[in-house]
Amino acid sequence: MEPTSKLELYVQLLEKALLNMRMHANRGDCAACAVEVDHVHNLPELIRLVLKGDTTGARRAEMYYWNTERLAYVRNRSGASSLPFEPLWQDLARYVEATKATDQRRRPGGESR
Repeated sequence: MEPTSKLELYVQLLEKALLNMRMHANRGDCAACAVEVDHVHNLPELIRLVLKGDTTGARRAEMYYWNTERLAYVRNRSGASSLPFEPLWQDLARYVEATKATDQRRRPGGESR
C-alpha cells in the first residue's frame, strides 16, 4: 500500500475537524467547536505554502502545527479522546521526523538548538 502524502493527511485532518465541529454545533457546544477550530485554523495556510512550493514557510507552519496546535488540542479536549486524529498523527509523524532530520543536517555542525 502506498503511503499517504503529507498534503492528503492535512486535508484529512481538516475533514475530521470539520465533521467534529458540525457535531459539536448540532449539540450547541460552542466551547468544543472552538477547540476544534483552534486545532486546524492554520492548516489551510500550510497547505497553500506546500502547493506554492514554499518549503521554508511550509516547514515552519508544519512544525508550529505539530509542536503547538496539535499538543494544545490534546490539552484542551478536557479529558475527551483525541482518538479520531491519532492514526493521522501517527502517519504524519514520519514526515515531521524527516523534516526535523533535514533541518538538523542544514544547521552548521548539525547541532540542534
